[in-house]
Amino acid sequence: MAKDTEITKLQGDGNYGAWELRARVAARSAGLLETILGVDQAPTTGPNSKLYKAWKNRRDAATELIVKRMEDSTLTHVRGYEEDPAGLWAHLASLYADSGVGAAVRLLREFAAVKYRGGVDDMAKVMGRIRSIADELERNHED
Repeated sequence: MAKDTEITKLQGDGNYGAWELRARVAARSAGLLETILGVDQAPTTGPNSKLYKAWKNRRDAATELIVKRMEDSTLTHVRGYEEDPAGLWAHLASLYADSGVGAAVRLLREFAAVKYRGGVDDMAKVMGRIRSIADELERNHED
């Protein structure tokens, strides 16, 4: 796991796409992806149950995972989401994510600029970039 000083922090529009991917991977690795995506709902067993306390711990850890990866200047936009990591995640996407036709055109241009220059390592980078563009197009289409 990366040290806090090595974590890329959300600065705004300029780095949201890369930041979102890194945060998503970190959340999956920590077992918190379902929590930030809103799939992990509060149990109905009551606030004193073990299930509820475990859910609350996941919720708090997911919020911390996201907030730790944000510059101070971006934190001002997320007040009120301290106990709602899924709402925080969606709010950040609404603020910074590319969507619509403009994003699709940008991604098409990025795809057209992908070039294979030779070598095994370069092929892996090219395929990774193509996959990244495809994933971003899919998310854009879902929006």
